[in-house]
Amino acid sequence: MAEAWLEQGEEMVGSWSVFVGDPTPNSEKITGKVFVTNRYVRFQAGMSLEKNAASSIAAAYFHRRRLPPFEKITDHVAIPFSEIGEAKIVKKSLFQKALYLKLKSGEELEFQFGAMSPQKALDGITAKL
Repeated sequence: MAEAWLEQGEEMVGSWSVFVGDPTPNSEKITGKVFVTNRYVRFQAGMSLEKNAASSIAAAYFHRRRLPPFEKITDHVAIPFSEIGEAKIVKKSLFQKALYLKLKSGEELEFQFGAMSPQKALDGITAKL
């Protein structure tokens, strides 16, 4: 099934569930998916998690209250390959890896893959750089 935001002639290379933010357990994060197409690296946000979200969810469950420490979001970013200056894998810890993109504008982005390897995403990007 094609994503609604795909442009005519744009084809999907692959997609991966990721998060943006510090990889520590209690930090704020935005979850979503990275899509590599034949034209762009795209990020589709899904949910924004507050600081200490896991603790808040557990406390709400324990006290039988609904205090969601998250918010559904639908932000979408498309980065043309022509704007990417560098792409590489960054090892954050023994088991956590990130896909690092440095744009020609100087902006830096890290998509946290957790324990999954971002190698296929990197391969799809470097083939177009």
